[in-house]
Amino acid sequence: RAQLGAAATASRPPRSAARRHAPTLSLPPVAPAEPSATVCDRRTAIKDAVITVPPFWRATERRAMLSAASIAQLNVLSLMHDSTAFAFKYGFDKESEFSPDKPTNVVFYDIGASSLKASLVSFSTTVGKKNKTTGAMAVRAVAWDETLGGRDFDQ
Repeated sequence: RAQLGAAATASRPPRSAARRHAPTLSLPPVAPAEPSATVCDRRTAIKDAVITVPPFWRATERRAMLSAASIAQLNVLSLMHDSTAFAFKYGFDKESEFSPDKPTNVVFYDIGASSLKASLVSFSTTVGKKNKTTGAMAVRAVAWDETLGGRDFDQ
């Protein structure tokens, strides 16, 4: 498991202690006949989904997300780290700027209220059949600290 620095690991509170301060979210009740996977305008239902999760989630948290998606009548195609999803979108938008000769390395970081995540991703292009250019992405490293976030800068 990757961590950002040994100091963060040494002073890190137990996982259960960190969870006690998690905010609660109250949602309006949903009628059983109305799937929660319906888009807000109620015209189009979402059936398939790729769901992003933090890289530090354990197997039990991932299973809970899959169970919640099942209750919402979603067919989960994949669970993806959120930083990988950011990188995928970035690579899709910037594909024409990447070189086939040398990979482009990009660091993505996300500092939220209670955690920090960083990813190193390489982008390149390859020329295939009929001179068609295809983009390629490789996640080189992912690191996180579950205890360092924006709230720590306020103290």
